[in-house]
Amino acid sequence: MRLVYPSMTVRTHPHTRPPVLSRLPLLAVLAAILMYAAILTHRAWLGDDAYITFRTIDNWMHGFPLAWNVSERVQSYTHPLWMFLVSLCYALTHEFYFTVIGVSIGLSTLAAGLYSFKIAPRLLAALPGLVILSLSNAYVDYSTSGLENPLSHLLLVVFFILFFKLPKDRRGLWALSLTASLLILNRQDLCLLILPPLVYLAVRGGWRSLPPLIAGQVPTLVWELFSLFYYGFLFPNTAYAKLNTGIPTLELLQQGLYYFQNSLRHDPLTLAAILAACILAVLSRKPEHRVVALGAILYLAYVLKIGGDFMSGRFLAAPLLVAVILIARADLGALPRPVLYTAGGLVLLLGLAAPLPTYRTLTLEIQRDPQSSTRDSHGISDERLYYSLATGLMRARSHPDLPEHPWRELGEKYHDEPGYAVVVGEAVGFLGYFAGPQVHIIDQLALCDPLLARLPAEQADGWRIGHFARAIPPGYIESIETGSNQIVDPHLASYYDQLKLITQGKLTDPERLKAIWEINTGQYDWLLPQSLGQSSPTLSVHGVSTLP
Repeated sequence: MRLVYPSMTVRTHPHTRPPVLSRLPLLAVLAAILMYAAILTHRAWLGDDAYITFRTIDNWMHGFPLAWNVSERVQSYTHPLWMFLVSLCYALTHEFYFTVIGVSIGLSTLAAGLYSFKIAPRLLAALPGLVILSLSNAYVDYSTSGLENPLSHLLLVVFFILFFKLPKDRRGLWALSLTASLLILNRQDLCLLILPPLVYLAVRGGWRSLPPLIAGQVPTLVWELFSLFYYGFLFPNTAYAKLNTGIPTLELLQQGLYYFQNSLRHDPLTLAAILAACILAVLSRKPEHRVVALGAILYLAYVLKIGGDFMSGRFLAAPLLVAVILIARADLGALPRPVLYTAGGLVLLLGLAAPLPTYRTLTLEIQRDPQSSTRDSHGISDERLYYSLATGLMRARSHPDLPEHPWRELGEKYHDEPGYAVVVGEAVGFLGYFAGPQVHIIDQLALCDPLLARLPAEQADGWRIGHFARAIPPGYIESIETGSNQIVDPHLASYYDQLKLITQGKLTDPERLKAIWEINTGQYDWLLPQSLGQSSPTLSVHGVSTLP
């Protein structure tokens, strides 16, 4: 008998791709995410401003108030949710530098993964966005830095995952609003990015959608009530310092244009991608795409109005993420292939055309003259490039005890030598953290000082965006040193009495609660002077000259 064995040849359906080819999109996306994470790690760093939050956390962990100076309750951080997350991680590791960089890279990579697998309708649709994010200086640089951007980016991705499901039931709307609330808790001005989508769903759902949308805002409401009770104000001290400057609106608008020009010059891909995404959204027939683009436009208008920032690209990272989300959701397959190939080429060209593309970390100029080679004529600085030699992760391989910076050395000097109870400075992050809680730091830029934040900025010798110096009122330093009000101006002295009661008085004192109401309703504003004259560039405290 003859046995006949079946053929081992595998026959595939003519429309079925071989298994290896079917996995190519997945492999390509995973490779792009790994490339993005590698770029983040290569350029990871921490900025001086991050150490302002670190000092507050360090004070809190050692049993002091949740404040910058242990003698007064002042919210010097703009990101409560990020502050609490870093506090939790610090409680586990008892170390800031590697902990915060590791958390930042982890959150940023998770955001990239969720974007790729949950927002993009097809895996290949995520690739253009991953390439754009990897080549954007603004997005890469502020995916570390020690600031709140990584957590903001993750929450934005989660928000839009929920939004594009267009939830109609109470649970879906509540989850979306809760995510929005956490995002606002992480940074308040990001509400502009998500406000149009929330309004769109509220209008679309009618009155029945309002209860779950309102219920989702409980975390923000709870924090605001705590902030009002504990700190005495609804907004962080930095908001009063940067928005209460007395600088004419037209000057700030001009500075905002300089901020966008700086981005186009040093990071041309970022604004080009945001513009392209908005155009795609306008051309789209889907209203949900248009309201998302409207959020990005509102946020950019806000950035323009406040004059941008001194950190090049920082305020453009979040709208860029919104832009790549829109690009991933767009129907790019409907475009002619020559258009798609041209667009892909432009992305690569613009990304690589940056003076310092993301695959590089330093220039020769930065090693010779860090300040002049990183700051333009309008006061806008490449902060990552400036701090790379002091805090760059790649430098930690040979210098594990970072930051390595003169401001740290000055802070350690105040920490080790007795008699320096009060110090005045402008760059106060490294200085304040390493000086320790026993040193009271008067921040002349007013980010951490409650009285100076409510005084007009000095403009006699010009001003730099984000660095609005205030004159020190006569008698203010002595008031801090002695604990008794010695401010010379009688009106300002009366205002300081109320401010001191709020920031240093017993939390439940009825007089304090009354002062909180009166100062927040503007009943003491008439006591504040319109100008304090020109401040000196340096001040001597206990015979020691502080930072210039």
